[in-house]
Amino acid sequence: LGSDKSMTCVARAAARKWKAASGAPAYWFLWETSGPKFDFMPPADTPKSDKLKVGGCWPCPGPGHGSDLPFLFDTGDVHVEDARADLADVVQMFYRNFVMNGDPNTWNGFGLTKDGKQAWTPVEQGGMQFQARHTHNVKDLRGDWCDFWDEQAGRKP
Repeated sequence: LGSDKSMTCVARAAARKWKAASGAPAYWFLWETSGPKFDFMPPADTPKSDKLKVGGCWPCPGPGHGSDLPFLFDTGDVHVEDARADLADVVQMFYRNFVMNGDPNTWNGFGLTKDGKQAWTPVEQGGMQFQARHTHNVKDLRGDWCDFWDEQAGRKP
């Protein structure tokens, strides 16, 4: 709920504002896969053999801010299971397509679709929900929650 208020719904509002101001398509997403576990070294005076294992959110439930970065930049630690490796391939493909073509759904002149619709629709039609084993476009992604937070913040849809 807190991440909806401070991050998720703010991102949706920013994408909508970009679309309204520029006329260009805007896309947004919700990342719902926790990042891989990281090893953090304790303070310098602690023996190096005593590593501190910490989850991506210290260890909060769910994905933390930036937990998508190892998947985007293929840091190698997402390949521990097939679902995470597949998710890394999917997110890299969409980002690469967007950077090269301005559209995450265009690859080498081909359109990426699912059930006859764009695989990742523009913000006015929904958003992409990135999950290991279940990445999909969601019509009105987090709509009720974001509408509530937009109203509280005085943001117009």
